[in-house]
Amino acid sequence: SRKLGISTLVSAYSLWLMLFNKDKNVLVIATKQETAKNMVTKVRFAYQNLPTWLKIGASEDNRLSLRLQNGSQIKAVSAAGDAGRSEAVSLLVIDEAAFIDNIETIFTAAQQTLATGGGCVALSTPNGVGNWFHKTYTLAQEQENRFLPISLPWTVHPERDQAWRDEQDRTLGKRNAAQECDCDFATSGNTVIEPDVLVWYEQNMLQDPIERRGLDKALWIWEYPDPLKYYAVIADVARGDGNDYSAFHVIDVETVTQVAEYKSQVDTREYANILLSIAAEYNTALLVVENANIGWDVIQTITERGYTNVYYSYKQDHNSDFTKFVDKYNSQTGLVPGFSMTTQSRPLVIEKMRDFVENKVAIIRSIRLL
Repeated sequence: SRKLGISTLVSAYSLWLMLFNKDKNVLVIATKQETAKNMVTKVRFAYQNLPTWLKIGASEDNRLSLRLQNGSQIKAVSAAGDAGRSEAVSLLVIDEAAFIDNIETIFTAAQQTLATGGGCVALSTPNGVGNWFHKTYTLAQEQENRFLPISLPWTVHPERDQAWRDEQDRTLGKRNAAQECDCDFATSGNTVIEPDVLVWYEQNMLQDPIERRGLDKALWIWEYPDPLKYYAVIADVARGDGNDYSAFHVIDVETVTQVAEYKSQVDTREYANILLSIAAEYNTALLVVENANIGWDVIQTITERGYTNVYYSYKQDHNSDFTKFVDKYNSQTGLVPGFSMTTQSRPLVIEKMRDFVENKVAIIRSIRLL
């Protein structure tokens, strides 16, 4: 939540780092230089109000930077594409991290200097899901990166009560209030599903899995296969060498219940083998794999292995390589293996998903999915 004094706390830590260590470089990056300057202003204010015996002389003191005579400094910059690239950074402070468009590029550039022992503090209210801040925070919760996740909702402020929170809903609107006050990724940002529905799922449906399987514990299971039930495995494919993750969900078709879920970074052949294994385990489940781009590698492996319970879509216009692939592996005239997400099918899929979720037909158990 905003106005909890966290940027002031980070400013105090930055000044301590500069005072008691030589040649420390603190870099503050924000959406705008003016925003980044606010933290430097707080550091300068704290420095100017130190007792004389604690001060170190300053060789540079202006609105955008403070340099001490021991070689340590703090500097404010805007989120330009090259921000942090040439800096030897001891502490990187990213303010409003969820709202910086090119944050992944900036962090990747800065990480090369952080790798030598520097630290990073990323501050922000949520701004929906899927962005760098959300992904980084989620991975930190799962202990898959070196960040320490800290959530500070409005309730930690001693002078705020439910009446204050209700007033924020009336003043800002529920979606904006959730973003500014609740530290809730799901209900912040421009989500397809209404925030109230996501909150309901979070409070009533989410469960810890009964098993986390695999070396990286990427496969979460809530229900083991029932021989009398019919399942579908819905899969999305990523390349496996970037920031995106391949993921699939095992669904009890009759009850629209999520019974298992997988999310990890693996190459396409390994991912295909995992899909085949889980589909076989869940009663030879229907495999639904998106057939765009890299998805064809997965579908080809599945088909070569002789798995036949695969979802087919109507054939669209494709290039010659695709046509050759279809001619070799297509088992039904006019259809292609996999699900084709097109400009025509996408809005229909989104609308059907919204219908199932907002009417609480689908049973969602995973915090990763929500």
